[in-house]
Amino acid sequence: EVVSGAYGTTDKFGITRILRLKVQMRATQPLLDKGMHFGVRVAFDSGKCTGPSCEFDWSTYGYNVGCNNFGSYYPFPKDDTHYGGGIWYSLPGKCASMDYLSKDSQCNAQEPGGKCAGTPTGTGNCTWNYEPAGELRLEELYGSSSKEEFWANPSDDSANQRKVQAARDLFEAKYGKDSPVPECDFDKAKFFR
Repeated sequence: EVVSGAYGTTDKFGITRILRLKVQMRATQPLLDKGMHFGVRVAFDSGKCTGPSCEFDWSTYGYNVGCNNFGSYYPFPKDDTHYGGGIWYSLPGKCASMDYLSKDSQCNAQEPGGKCAGTPTGTGNCTWNYEPAGELRLEELYGSSSKEEFWANPSDDSANQRKVQAARDLFEAKYGKDSPVPECDFDKAKFFR
């Protein structure tokens, strides 16, 4: 999406790098009681939760980390991304019912989100935190190819796997091996029951 060309000749939002984050999380007890560590992955547009079911999610399970496997097609994407094994995550912050420009101290106090200092406890407002774990500039990723050459063939699973592997290899060379990716165990039927 960011480098698709859909936003003109520049990258979406002027993005020039990929950040790697080390995220620490703990599921809330209501999620654990349903046999899951992750809730539904919700979308945030300009910092505002746009669904699905944001209020239900947080009032029922606390400000949990959400995930979805690309291959499940729920809640998004609706079409094949051609990135096998891809996972999206959501990390709810303060005042997620409002966009960045509308947030205020009252909303931040009423909607604390799940980010907290130290080790997450799994209470509804302390489910995750992160620390930087490296960055790549897009130019580094392209190497001797052009941006257009690197991102060519977006519907080719093998080409996309090579792109992901190129980023993994660069991160590993610069910062060491990545932590294992936890299983996205979100289950729609259990979650909304």
